[in-house]
Amino acid sequence: MPQSLHETLIETQKMDALSQDTAKLIENHIGNKSGLTWMPIKMGLKGILSSKPDTLTRASNKLIPEMLKVLEPMWTAHQTKNPQHSFEQFLNTERTAVEAALLSVADQRIAQSENTMAKNIYEKLRGKNGGDIATMLNGIGSLLGKH
Repeated sequence: MPQSLHETLIETQKMDALSQDTAKLIENHIGNKSGLTWMPIKMGLKGILSSKPDTLTRASNKLIPEMLKVLEPMWTAHQTKNPQHSFEQFLNTERTAVEAALLSVADQRIAQSENTMAKNIYEKLRGKNGGDIATMLNGIGSLLGKH
């Protein structure tokens, strides 16, 4: 029987690498943005990272297990229906459901945060329809496939 996502990624010591790659994904996504709208977000992230460089990795360590829980039914469906294709490809076919599931986890986690700057950055990234967050979450599929 195929391993669960938890067994595949967390119990096999791949979590640290996945967390670091997720942190890089977020930092690169924001760093590649341009324009006046992005200036305060970039400055806010720079401020956070200058005082606590491991902030994104620590946040990823907290988010990833929760995200894997909501992705587990999709992983099971992938293993059952289409194991010859990558999980990333499968997630792309279920994009709307994946985005909604992952955004709900991120929304719940940020609601519990006491970090005002992180909340402000998330709210700007989240927007009304999850645009930039959803774009970054697509990269999660490729990271999961990598690890």
